[in-house]
Amino acid sequence: RGITFYDPDENDWMITSSTNGRTWSKSKSPIKESETFIIYDESHCRGADMVLSQEAIAVVTIGPDLLKESLIQGCGRLRQFGKGQKIMLLSSKEAYQSIQKLTNGTQAIHVLEWVFSNSVLASANGLTLWSHQAYHYSITKEIPKLEYIEDKTDLEFMYGLPLRDEPISNIISASANSFISLVKAQNINATEIQLRKSLDSIRKVEEYGLMYSLSFQSIKKKSRRGGHSDGEAERELEEEQEIIEKLENPKEIGSATPCQEVDWSNYESIISARYHTDISSGIPFISIKNFVQDHLHTVKSINWDCLTNNIYGTTNFWIPIETHNNNRYQLNDYLRYIDYMLILQSSVIILLSEYEANKLITLKNTNKKFKDINILQLSMIKRRKSDGHLIDLVTGKKCEIDPLAYIGLKCFNGETSFEEFDDGHLNSLLPSTEAKKEIRYLIDMRGFSRFIPKSYLDRWIRGGQQKMLEQ
Repeated sequence: RGITFYDPDENDWMITSSTNGRTWSKSKSPIKESETFIIYDESHCRGADMVLSQEAIAVVTIGPDLLKESLIQGCGRLRQFGKGQKIMLLSSKEAYQSIQKLTNGTQAIHVLEWVFSNSVLASANGLTLWSHQAYHYSITKEIPKLEYIEDKTDLEFMYGLPLRDEPISNIISASANSFISLVKAQNINATEIQLRKSLDSIRKVEEYGLMYSLSFQSIKKKSRRGGHSDGEAERELEEEQEIIEKLENPKEIGSATPCQEVDWSNYESIISARYHTDISSGIPFISIKNFVQDHLHTVKSINWDCLTNNIYGTTNFWIPIETHNNNRYQLNDYLRYIDYMLILQSSVIILLSEYEANKLITLKNTNKKFKDINILQLSMIKRRKSDGHLIDLVTGKKCEIDPLAYIGLKCFNGETSFEEFDDGHLNSLLPSTEAKKEIRYLIDMRGFSRFIPKSYLDRWIRGGQQKMLEQ
């Protein structure tokens, strides 16, 4: 009869009727929550008690980094689970692949094994940060002057040494030694008692840390050994991001050698250039269509022809790595994302690598000859909701870029967020069923497949397929 959900604006559970669309707070609603579809977000799974029917079925969503506690809290909303109430598990593609990779199965028992593995890993990762904070507390309790530690943020200190796998116990001990060295530093004015208490506290924390780390002997973390550990928080965040990326994109990508970018031979030629052929770059320009034909064999059904006269890039942009053994398809995993663009007088678009963009922006800001060249960022272009015009958020002015080209560039980047204004251009770019399949592959190749479900592009593709079936 309706939907029950938590409204943060009202700070209350609300019920919306499916017949007339009216919404009430749960306490005043004429519809019982047991007669509705109830939506729990993760933060409101904990302790949210609802009166559910005896035959209620819960759909529990599984994300890439799901932990035991969150799963239990979600499933715990069914107070009569196993006595008439049931649970269905629904996972994202990334989580599904991660579960299969770890357990070689996708049954409920495999999901539980995977969730417990995530929880163990999270606990292990937290242990090094816990020990670091405990060490810091130990010394500042006795020697308050050490509360403020020099903030070392230079790149060489943070990233100068290579990452390597190390047992957690080694990291805990290394961190303890770093703090001991700090306490024993000659420039610290502290009494013998304060020093002894600080050192004793550090050793006690280390003892506890090593004891707990025995549970994680098989787990190793990436660490940069050397220097004081006040960059530990930064490295913890880096490690956490690496774990998330591995869960979301388990595909192994081979190593490659980056290409050395070259300067254009005559930058001044772009000042009066109307077309790409007017630019004396000294390196070839390649259209988006020709690049796709030569390197992206899996997305040829997309109608790149409609963009071929408008969009070009140099080999600096298109070829970021050295391909070996004429392996043209190796570029799939190393495609650049389109952002900076040079717009010529005829509205031809020149895609720029970051290196090329930095060169031109520097010239624009320092040389009066280049002050009128038009450089845009794709990420800073948005549609105005009132009329659908493309607006440059940097200047607030209307963009001098063809709307079809804008849609094509977003599709090439693997984006899924569009609007009704874009339907006609999507039809031009994706005219066939095969092209609609290929755009999904391109998005997956870009690593954004998790954004496809319920996106505007997904609804647009499904809507078009439905119309074809009806015809």
